[in-house]
Amino acid sequence: MGNYKYSETILIPIFILLLSLNYVLPCNLTTNFYDKTCPKALATIKRSVQAAVSTNPRNAASLVRLHFHDCFVQGCDASILLEGMNSEKASQANNGVLGYNLIDDAKAAVESVCPGVVSCADILALAARDATVAVWGPSWPVRLGRRDSTTFNADEAARDLPRGNFNLNQLIDNFRRKGLNAREMVTIIL
Repeated sequence: MGNYKYSETILIPIFILLLSLNYVLPCNLTTNFYDKTCPKALATIKRSVQAAVSTNPRNAASLVRLHFHDCFVQGCDASILLEGMNSEKASQANNGVLGYNLIDDAKAAVESVCPGVVSCADILALAARDATVAVWGPSWPVRLGRRDSTTFNADEAARDLPRGNFNLNQLIDNFRRKGLNAREMVTIIL
């Protein structure tokens, strides 16, 4: 795992945490949301993510990036997972985003223990955290109870996701529109 810089392992989860707290659909999120309805959910997702990362450590980065791309468009609602013409998933802005199959695997594992209970949005959030931990990054509490979106917004993905060719002012404006200041932006992109 020597290829991972300390700053990447520490700072990306901070960003994910910021997005998870600020860009979710309005609902009551709690860390114990599935304790009664699906008590094995978190352990099942964790095992699935650990298996994926042990097979290929790059899967950790793919899961964190997938969650980032989901949260930056419409909030952390799993809309990036939806298929269709003009979907976020098919948007040029999401070209090269990986990890969909890993979320599918985690979802299938959770469905086998408690069908129809755990949202894909929560699986994405937990997978990003668990992937970070799997590459020796920090852990953080994930508040759960997100609902999956039934709509996607390719136009917002094209407009809002930061591009590799953005200059500093464009990046600052881009992150400011999501409620993040320049310091938080620098923390995220380092």
